[in-house]
Amino acid sequence: MAKRTRHKSGKPEAVKADFHAALDRLIAGKPKSKELKSQAALGRLRINATNLAKEAGRSAALIWRPFYADVKERLESLSAPKRQADVPPTVSAIRELREALKQQMEDAKRHWVDTVDLHTKLAKKESEIETYRSDMEQLSKDAHKLRVENAKLREQLHGTNIATFPSQKK
Repeated sequence: MAKRTRHKSGKPEAVKADFHAALDRLIAGKPKSKELKSQAALGRLRINATNLAKEAGRSAALIWRPFYADVKERLESLSAPKRQADVPPTVSAIRELREALKQQMEDAKRHWVDTVDLHTKLAKKESEIETYRSDMEQLSKDAHKLRVENAKLREQLHGTNIATFPSQKK
């Protein structure tokens, strides 16, 4: 057999009274709705249009009608500051720390990329320096060979022994 429900009055004054009474119960933290009771027991009861409509047993769409503007204003005045007041200091501190950590992680990533770029550039420069060193050593050897050859050629040309360069004396 179907459960009988009590039909509520559709008169605007009665609806307004239901909303105000429901709002009072939500503020007190003592709702009649089973779902809202369980939320209140867990400390998760929020005062908003949906929960107000559930507690009042009315449609949430009614709250936005012009006749119920006082209910809407009262709901908005309670819910906005309540959201800020509901946040414990530890939660605020955790949020701030998470934000700071997120910022530090982004900074660290940027620094890491910069460091990798600098190491890549440093490796290229060290490679270039090594190439220049080996080129200089080769040029130095070639210059020495040319000096020796030049000395031999002068000797052949003039038929006399020409002084050797200081780099050749030992």
